[in-house]
Amino acid sequence: MRKSWTGKHWLTGLPVTVNVEDGRVTAVEQTNQLTADRWIAPGLIDVQLNGIGGFDLNGTDVTVDTVRQIVKVLHQGGVTRFCPTIVTGPRERMLHCIRTLAAACETDPQVAHAVIGIHVEGPFISPEDGPRGAHNLKWVRDPDWDEFLEWNEAAAGRISKVTLAPERPGAIEFIKRLRQLGIVASIGHTAASEADIQAAVEAGVTMSTHLGNGAHPYIKRHPNYIWAQLAE
Repeated sequence: MRKSWTGKHWLTGLPVTVNVEDGRVTAVEQTNQLTADRWIAPGLIDVQLNGIGGFDLNGTDVTVDTVRQIVKVLHQGGVTRFCPTIVTGPRERMLHCIRTLAAACETDPQVAHAVIGIHVEGPFISPEDGPRGAHNLKWVRDPDWDEFLEWNEAAAGRISKVTLAPERPGAIEFIKRLRQLGIVASIGHTAASEADIQAAVEAGVTMSTHLGNGAHPYIKRHPNYIWAQLAE
């Protein structure tokens, strides 16, 4: 099947036509055709999405259709791929949400393509006000590898990223195990010292989740956990 779209190139602003055959781009050509306000650009990627458009990925009522609707909303805004993000919650609710995401991927090819992998943000984060952000304190807990294995089983191996605070007991060993499985370990919602952050990097951390968002209202000018992460 052949299709074509015309719009302004996202870098040059010049009108171009994109030709597609059997789902693959075959040519991007300049054109004199009027394009109105349509733009042609690579698809955007969102690596941390808890919900959008009134649809929540973290509720007890999340369904496969919820995930489908989220993908539709994302596509309207040019986001073609994303990491659905499950946040700190009771063990069973987190497992339910993860299982639902896996079921959506297994039953809907469009969802399966859109989902890069599942991101679990928490519950292994700082309990302190500020760094904890909006995560509920009563569900914050220490890293537990057995709990992670439950997540990954529920996800059918689709966990791609875990955000945690490296200062929590057991976090460094947990990071090492994630790295062995090829899963991204990311620092987030942390009140870590410089030494904690350096140890996490040596263990395999490669990312920070919304750096500076989960933080105390006031921090020392230096050293602090924001500068320490930026330095890495």
